[in-house]
Amino acid sequence: MTWENALGKLIADTIEDLHSIMVHFPIALLVLLAALTAYVVLRPGSGMLQTTWLLLVVGTIGAVAATVSGVVSHFPYEETDLHGVIETHQWWSIAATALFVAATIWRSISRRRGSDCGGSVSFLVVVAVGTGLLAMSGLTGGDLVFDHGINVRGVNPLLGQ
Repeated sequence: MTWENALGKLIADTIEDLHSIMVHFPIALLVLLAALTAYVVLRPGSGMLQTTWLLLVVGTIGAVAATVSGVVSHFPYEETDLHGVIETHQWWSIAATALFVAATIWRSISRRRGSDCGGSVSFLVVVAVGTGLLAMSGLTGGDLVFDHGINVRGVNPLLGQ
């Protein structure tokens, strides 16, 4: 294999793996956001309000990037039997991402008006619902990987194959 072919394969594999690489960061950040938002609601003077804002913004940006990369990586499966399973995962992901985008806009407007809604019970409810949608997205994504072998290459030596 020439270096040009090797480089081309590396680039193709990286693009194919981009969704798998990106998806874990927003999940971690947004789940941490939910936990810290609950803490802020229970302890308003905790000093964590700014941290939750940062987690929301970075987690939402990551969710948008993961959703876009997921839509792109779904195209090769468009005409396969797995299309319906992938679409279910895709809709959970789009719903979660849309909710966190809306929460980011809501909180941004609230902050501009001088009253950060990030410590309110209503904001906590929105974040909790978003975390539930995120969990469904993760569960259906896990099904794609572990039950259907999507984006899994090679042989696992532990399985004796």
